[in-house]
Amino acid sequence: MEHFRGPEMKIGVIVPNRRMTERQLAERRKFLLKYAQKDTEVVMIRLDEGPISIESSIEHEQAGYSIAKKVHEIESMGYHAFIPWCGEDAGLVSAREVTRIPVIGPFQSSCSIGLTLGHKFSIIAPMVQRVFMERKVWELGLGPRLASIRAFGIPVVEVRKDLKKTTLLLERECRKAIEKDGADVLLFSCMALFGLAAPLMKKLKVPIIDPALASLKMAEMVNPLGLTHSKSSYPFPPKS
Repeated sequence: MEHFRGPEMKIGVIVPNRRMTERQLAERRKFLLKYAQKDTEVVMIRLDEGPISIESSIEHEQAGYSIAKKVHEIESMGYHAFIPWCGEDAGLVSAREVTRIPVIGPFQSSCSIGLTLGHKFSIIAPMVQRVFMERKVWELGLGPRLASIRAFGIPVVEVRKDLKKTTLLLERECRKAIEKDGADVLLFSCMALFGLAAPLMKKLKVPIIDPALASLKMAEMVNPLGLTHSKSSYPFPPKS
C-alpha cells in the first residue's frame, strides 16, 4: 500500500442503510466536511444491499458482509481510508481483512478518544442490545472502564424525524449516566446522533464523543503517518 503523505485525502464513508436518501447522504457529508481538514475529500457510498438500519446482531452481520464486499470492490479507486457508517463498527474486521487501506471504526475511535479524557465512560444509543454492546466493550479490554449502557428508546430510522424530542430524551439518559452511573465521559454509539454531542456537552460539562467525528479525525491522523491495520491481526482470506 502506498501511504498518503500529501495535502489531500480521500475518505470513503460506507453507508449500509440502503434506503438513505440523497438528501440525507448530503446532510451527513456536509457535517463531516464542516470538521474535516481543508483538503479532505469525503465520499458517501450507499450500499444497494443489506439492512435498513442496524438494531440487532443479524442486521450487524448482514451490514458487515456488504460493507466488506464494497470496500474490496472500490479499494483501487484512490481512497486513503474507509469508515463504515455504523456506530457499532459493523464490517470493521471483515473489511480490514480484504484491504491494506485503513478501515476506521467509529466505535473503536470513540473508545480510544474517550479513554484519554476520563476514567469511566457510558454508551448512549437510541436502541441497543445491551449484551451485544457489552461484549464489544469487553472484547476491546475495556470492561472495567464501562460505567453503563443506556438507550432512549427511539428506532434509529426515526431519530432525526423530531430532533427536539430526540435531544430531550438523549439529554435525560446522558444525565442519568453521569449522575447515577458515575460516567465522566459519554460515547454515542449511533451515527444518526451526528451533531448532537457539541450542544449537549456545553450543558452537561463532560466530554461527549460523536462517533462520526471520532472516526473522521482518526482517519485523518493515521494515514499521513503511514499507518494502517496490522495484517498479522487482519490477514487476507485464503484464496479458494
